Amino acid sequence: MSGGTKWALGALTFVISAYFMLGVGEQWINPIQARGQDATILWQLRLPRVVLAFAVGGLLALAGAWFQVLLGNALAEPYVLGVAGSSAAGAVLALAWMPDSAWAMSTGAFAGAWL
Repeated sequence: MSGGTKWALGALTFVISAYFMLGVGEQWINPIQARGQDATILWQLRLPRVVLAFAVGGLLALAGAWFQVLLGNALAEPYVLGVAGSSAAGAVLALAWMPDSAWAMSTGAFAGAWL
């Protein structure tokens, strides 16, 4: 399979999955024929979530590739390196210190992963 074919297949997969992700919910909304309240639900609620899901997935893939390139090891991952465990430990320490704060948990997890 050539490089152009792979990109075309990837773009087609992206478009089809985005179409279905926009339509699926409590009730199916056809993204092409959405009118009125359905259009509001589609474009103001579902579209930002779809874009965010694709962005987070891409960034996670980029972070994994960055680990592998930085360390020169194809098997490098956060669990093998201890980053995931130290992140969890930082989150638990932050929750013990400030149990009602979601920001403290996120900050503690980031600090634990960084250390």
